[in-house]
Order: sequence, then C-alpha cells, then structure tokens
Amino acid sequence: MEYTSEAALEIFRKNHFLSSLGVTVREEGGKFFAEVEVGDVHLNPYGMVHGGMLYALSDSVVGLAVRALGKKAVTLNASYNYLSNVSSGKIIATAETIRAGRTVAVMKSDVISESGKLLSTGTFTYYLTD
Repeated sequence: MEYTSEAALEIFRKNHFLSSLGVTVREEGGKFFAEVEVGDVHLNPYGMVHGGMLYALSDSVVGLAVRALGKKAVTLNASYNYLSNVSSGKIIATAETIRAGRTVAVMKSDVISESGKLLSTGTFTYYLTD
C-alpha cells in the first residue's frame, strides 16, 4: 500500500478514538492539522481544556504526518509542555518533521487556539516500523 497524504488522512478519519472526541484532520499546503471545537466533553473540572485532549491532538497529528511520509510508526517518547489554556472555541494542532531517518523520526507539534494563542507544544520520537 502506498502511503500518500490522502491515504493517511483516510486512516485517521476512521479512527474511533478521535471521532468520539469530535476531532477532524486535514492537510493544507503539505501541512497537517488536527482540530476540534471545544465542548463540555473536552473540559477538565476547572472548566479548561483537559491536558489529555491537547496531548491527543498533538500525538494524532504528528502520527498522521509520519504516516504521510510513507512509514508506519509507533511513539517511542514524547516531551510535552502545557503553556496556556482556553475553555471554548476551536483548538488546532500542527505537525512539523524535525528529522526523519531510516528507523527514527522526530516530530514537533504545537496546539493553538483559534485566536493564535499557543496552548501547548511537544516533541515526539517515533520508531519507524517499515
């Protein structure tokens, strides 16, 4: 199977975990995005977006970007920083390839609010399985 961007997007559109959270994925100009309109289900007890939601968006979008490189991959490690938060509106995760080698890829993801506020950032190391 050839892992084109469209094939990678289709795999992620069928992801039950993401769809249950209302997450959508897209590609624009060769860049990948995962986004969700914040609702009550995404909030922590303090009324802010749950940290797990921010992380899930990042992990998903960098996984999508790795898959679009033509590789299956599993997460080896992640370093994640929570910088700010929101309680409503759309949140958007982006993916950037820092380096993709033969067996390891290092990716970066930022999550921003629809107003452009940086909410979180993370670096992800993936083992490329094929």
